Amino acid sequence: MNTSKKNEPKPFFNESKTTLIDGNIAKDEEWLTTEDVMKHLNLSKSSVYRLRVKKLIPAYKLGGTVVYPKSLINKMLLNKALINLNSNG
Repeated sequence: MNTSKKNEPKPFFNESKTTLIDGNIAKDEEWLTTEDVMKHLNLSKSSVYRLRVKKLIPAYKLGGTVVYPKSLINKMLLNKALINLNSNG
């Protein structure tokens, strides 16, 4: 029996089908360009590229443009900051 609603966004999965993202979160996501990420993180274009290639920041290629989910980048930064705070205590 299918209990899902018709208008409810479906979850998204990465290539290995292991990462589940709530469709409601993705629907309202603010997507940043590489230039936006450069300003947001105060990094050079090559640094953003290296982080993306090493899969240290989440990114998606839409056509010929790479876009980044702002909320996931912010969550990643907060997690790293908490890890640093807890390891220095």
